[in-house]
Amino acid sequence: MKPKIALLFLSILSLICGCIAGLLRTTFIINCGETCPDEPFTYALYGAIALPFIGYFILRKAWDKKLRFVLVAIGLSIAIVLPALFWYGHELHTRYKALYKQTPTTDLEYSQMIIAEKPLLAINIAEGERCAMGSTFCEDTPRTISAHCRNGVVQITEKYWASFKRLPAEDLRGLIPDDSYKDFPKNICTK
Repeated sequence: MKPKIALLFLSILSLICGCIAGLLRTTFIINCGETCPDEPFTYALYGAIALPFIGYFILRKAWDKKLRFVLVAIGLSIAIVLPALFWYGHELHTRYKALYKQTPTTDLEYSQMIIAEKPLLAINIAEGERCAMGSTFCEDTPRTISAHCRNGVVQITEKYWASFKRLPAEDLRGLIPDDSYKDFPKNICTK
């Protein structure tokens, strides 16, 4: 292969690899101002200048050996793209890790929804306030329901049960349908 054709090929290859590296590096930049669109082309320009020179020094007297030329071209392309690819993978991993930490977790203990039909000042629950009903303590005296309301976890004693109504349409999704809401609160401790 003639040196001029080889250098032209290395220049085109480095432009392509530089653009790929620049795009990988700018993927996660949201607000980058006026310099952001230029970064892929800057990588391409540096690659287009550096890759042919490096290739020229490596292949000084071996232009006619096609296998060596192809190996050098592949090696130099990898040298341009691989660091950007590693950076992209690292950045993607850290962003997914941050998003995973923000994922809400569901407390399955508080899965059934109830609503107060009248204000209950003694336990600090307003009329119309929704609470996620949790465990029932039927063996205790007085019998209680643990519920997660606006003010946190509240123990609702049996004397207030009649002030609540079940809202099965607002129960935690994915639960097995339960007809027990029809007789609420009479059937709480009969299960």
